[in-house]
Amino acid sequence: MKDKKMTTFKQGTFCIECGPQFDGITDGSLWNGWQCPWFTLETMRAIQAWVNDGINDPIAIEGDSVFDVYIDERIECARSVIDGVTYYSIDGWCWDQE
Repeated sequence: MKDKKMTTFKQGTFCIECGPQFDGITDGSLWNGWQCPWFTLETMRAIQAWVNDGINDPIAIEGDSVFDVYIDERIECARSVIDGVTYYSIDGWCWDQE
């Protein structure tokens, strides 16, 4: 995996609706007008704890792999190393930047 440079990314704080805020980075990419942030594994675990309720668990983490779960389908989240730090992106979520 090629190491990217942080110069194309900016740090920010992201949330969904009125939920908690999570620190991440962005390159300004949007999906349907929503932010497409990248998060560290530690932050992905915090997001997982917030969204998974034991009935609907939209995030699965196994080792250093993160999956977005849709009903019976598990889609591995994009992973990128930026300045030596691994970040993950969850596509298709309604993230706002604070």
